[in-house]
Amino acid sequence: MEICVPVQIPIFQRWATAYAWVVKMDDDTNLPVRDEKGEYITTKTAGMPGTQVDVIRAVQAQNIFMVHVIDGIDMININHEGNGTSVKIPEGYVWASLDCVAIDLLCARYCFKTVPMREALKLKDENGWPTEFVHHVPVAIIDGKNIATEEDLDSPLFRYNLYHYAEARGVGQQKYYVVGWDALQRHHWLPWRVTWEG
Repeated sequence: MEICVPVQIPIFQRWATAYAWVVKMDDDTNLPVRDEKGEYITTKTAGMPGTQVDVIRAVQAQNIFMVHVIDGIDMININHEGNGTSVKIPEGYVWASLDCVAIDLLCARYCFKTVPMREALKLKDENGWPTEFVHHVPVAIIDGKNIATEEDLDSPLFRYNLYHYAEARGVGQQKYYVVGWDALQRHHWLPWRVTWEG
């Protein structure tokens, strides 16, 4: 349930929601409002994906020129909480795009890809997966009377629908190609085309 504190000055968080269901709140008491049957008055929303897309569409509607830039240099591996177990890797890329859906999907694929492409494409076909961008993850198994860990494969793209939703709403597209310069290897990238089949 979203709790909104009554305010005199409108703020973004007052109407933007990450929740799929929003309860109508009384501005005077800050309590949920019920209908004549005693049921809470709720509104179904598109949740966080809807809020993200609404904000981007609002900016696009103002004809504001947007370049989306991602700094993937010095990627932090192992842990992202800064507790000392993180290991900085002095490599990575800087990407820029006029299409926020394409660049976000590229970044998701870059961050969550730990299986060589040839093997991943084979696994995709064998398992009927919607994507070949998978990574190794620990999974719990029962080992006699113990719980142990073994390695398996997963992808957040199996469950993440934002790219489809954003594309359907006209924010951007999932098909893209990558061109650029590799400063470490000192060569140009040929266009690398990617299509999403999920």
